[in-house]
Amino acid sequence: MEEQLFEARLRPNGDGDAIGGLLTAKEAAAYLHVSLNTLWRMERRNLIAPYRTPGGHRRYSADMLRAYLERTRLRLHS
Repeated sequence: MEEQLFEARLRPNGDGDAIGGLLTAKEAAAYLHVSLNTLWRMERRNLIAPYRTPGGHRRYSADMLRAYLERTRLRLHS
């Protein structure tokens, strides 16, 4: 159910304030079920690379987050 809410948020004509279908850091952390601090540590380890707005805010694509989940799932189950 929660993933459906994120998918709706990423639709181009959605009512949310996502920029070009991108998630904020808080939304990305919720999507991955991690804290904002963990998300920051993941970035520092180059596990994910957010886009930056002109104001310096981090934005994450759902594809980037799904790819991270796939990579880590494969590593955990191999």
